Amino acid sequence: MPAAMTPIPKGCERLEDREKSLKLFVDEAKLQVPILEVNHQGFVSHRNLRSDAEVEEFFQADHSLDESGCTSPTGECREDPAYRAVYLLSASSIRPLEITPESLKWLLTYFQVMPGFLDFLYIFGNPTGMDPELKFSGFRTHSVLSGPHKGLAIDAMNRSGLRYQMCYTLKGIERKDDGKEAGAGRMWKIRHGAFHHQFDVVKGTQLWILGDQKLTLWNLGSGQLHGERKYPKHFSTFAQRFKTSLDMHLSYCQWAALDWRWYICSSEDRAHQLTIPFLDGDITSEASVGPQTLVAVQAEEEAVNQIIMVLEANTDIVQKLRDFYHDLLKGGRFPIDDTEKSECDDTVKGFTAQLDEIIYDLNTQIARARVLSKLITDRKNILIQHLQTQAAARQENSAQSMEGLAEKSAREAIATVFSTDMVKYQIEVDDPNAPPERRSKLAIERFFQVSIPLMVFTFAMAALWYQYEKRRRRTSGRSKQLV
Repeated sequence: MPAAMTPIPKGCERLEDREKSLKLFVDEAKLQVPILEVNHQGFVSHRNLRSDAEVEEFFQADHSLDESGCTSPTGECREDPAYRAVYLLSASSIRPLEITPESLKWLLTYFQVMPGFLDFLYIFGNPTGMDPELKFSGFRTHSVLSGPHKGLAIDAMNRSGLRYQMCYTLKGIERKDDGKEAGAGRMWKIRHGAFHHQFDVVKGTQLWILGDQKLTLWNLGSGQLHGERKYPKHFSTFAQRFKTSLDMHLSYCQWAALDWRWYICSSEDRAHQLTIPFLDGDITSEASVGPQTLVAVQAEEEAVNQIIMVLEANTDIVQKLRDFYHDLLKGGRFPIDDTEKSECDDTVKGFTAQLDEIIYDLNTQIARARVLSKLITDRKNILIQHLQTQAAARQENSAQSMEGLAEKSAREAIATVFSTDMVKYQIEVDDPNAPPERRSKLAIERFFQVSIPLMVFTFAMAALWYQYEKRRRRTSGRSKQLV
């Protein structure tokens, strides 16, 4: 490593602090860092580094310094190629990056990466096993287009010190589990992408460091720059190299806008399937609609709101990227000749026009998702009213059942009393062979013992009530006469 290069203390301190709270790294045995390079003749090469030693050896940084301040076994420092992409892989957004903290610190120091890039890597390796970083989004830049720091200008490494660099995040949508059907709301997965880009405005070299989930960004990069091939028309001149960097930006932005239409379609189908049973007006069916349906509708509403949030974040990032390049060539701060500046201006115009189309498509999907969110909210309110109606009907049926049970209990109590032996009209005999008799002296006695007192009591109460009413009417008639 050149002597002029020094570690970035703020970045290292922040990284060490986060190491304790995030599962951001792996052991060296699991380390793998794919690198894609294109040399100045346009020849593409791939390399996969599998240890800390390989990371340092690849950049020839583990040897003593030579007179130029570079480290190399031959005394020469390896030049930066025309194009270099370093991929920090992760199996998912909640899994760690497949790199050790030592190698990451070394890479960030070797390339003098802005410390803010670490914030974009913290979207990976969440220790809770959840994915709360969907809410995180950002775009940061740092430009040195004149008066470079002497520590950045290293001729032996093909670095002029005049460069711009940027960091941003984008999120794409992909089918989950190779498109296997697992319910309309479960066959899609949001993928994170963390991007760092540097471009030397004198040498025309470019660097990409990419936080890559499921090899998504690697497939995009290697798809445009196939291994063991030459692309002389892409890297021969400064203007061609500048255009190649914009093409890479464009491919990542297109990835962030791809397939959201189909994700929203699947959400619309899912919402329709959940809500159609109670939209037909049948509020008596409880077999297919219940509290579990409300939970599912609420989850679908949250998923759609998440879509809106992610799409708005992507739109803002693409807009900021457009504005950055739109303003980059203004003011004559770009140190290139007039011919190349004209070519770069045309490249930027075409680039911004394509970004405008992507922004329009994203805004269209946002509007569609907002309509879907409102539709689900309205149907959720109908479902709540439906469930409340069901609950009221169940309460009314329960009350009626209780009344019927009380009446039945009263009838059974009376029947029990009159079915006892006290009023059972039969003769108890010891001889089972005795012929049945039609009357029972005991039963008749019990009948008169019960019925005569009740009859006397009833007539007495009737006579008392008669006298009471007669006296009341007589008193009432006198009062009317006095008036």
